[in-house]
Amino acid sequence: MRNRKLIIMFSVLAALVLLVVVTGAVFSVQHIDAYCYNADDTALEAQVRDSTGLKKGRSIFVIDEDEVARRVEESTEYRVKVINIERKFPNRVSVNYVKIMPYAYVTDGTEYYEFGNNLLITGVTGTAPENRIQVLHSGESGFAVGEAALTGEQADTLTTILDGFVRLGYSGTVETEGGGQAAEMCDMVETIDLRFSSSVYIKMRAGVVLELVGRTDLFDKLRLALTAYVSKDEWKTSGTIIVSGGTSAYTAEDRYGDALAGS
Repeated sequence: MRNRKLIIMFSVLAALVLLVVVTGAVFSVQHIDAYCYNADDTALEAQVRDSTGLKKGRSIFVIDEDEVARRVEESTEYRVKVINIERKFPNRVSVNYVKIMPYAYVTDGTEYYEFGNNLLITGVTGTAPENRIQVLHSGESGFAVGEAALTGEQADTLTTILDGFVRLGYSGTVETEGGGQAAEMCDMVETIDLRFSSSVYIKMRAGVVLELVGRTDLFDKLRLALTAYVSKDEWKTSGTIIVSGGTSAYTAEDRYGDALAGS
């Protein structure tokens, strides 16, 4: 009886060892991809792919995603922002990222500070930048090149919104009148107002305002709002598209104007 138990125990152990070996061989890194949401830059793509530090043959289950993102962003001198590290079973890893591009600006009332999707200020001018999104905020001051335009909850909210536009495909570069490039979202959005605790207001250049009620599930709310915006031409020029919870609705009322008047 004792020998039988030992045989069973060793059989189980052998099966576990075999499982570990087979799993390690099958679910190990063999291919490393890099995917950019908002630009077609093959040189940058190659740099991202080569800077992950991942070794072929390493288990796909033990990848330190934060460390890979840090390596990539540092190696590219923060010209990219990593969105996520995606495991594609059985043996492929993809680094999904955005190229840092000038999307928006804040102002202190005198000067205008331009920044990209990592929120770091890249330049300052005495006039409002053309074809950029104005971000209205509260409680921030002392802007400087190289520092974050926003901090805290406002930074988290804005990051989610900018990344959301990119992930939803509104990020292809378009030529500006001056010959430079801006993101497609800049052609769509005039203002993002973060000053209200109850809602985020996104004023579209066409005229309508997207109202995202609350500060949770912002990506899903943005997706619903943009779906309504692009599918209903009659809603684009005025009024408000309201997204609360998992539903969207339209009203001809200027709810953003009312909020500004009441603030």
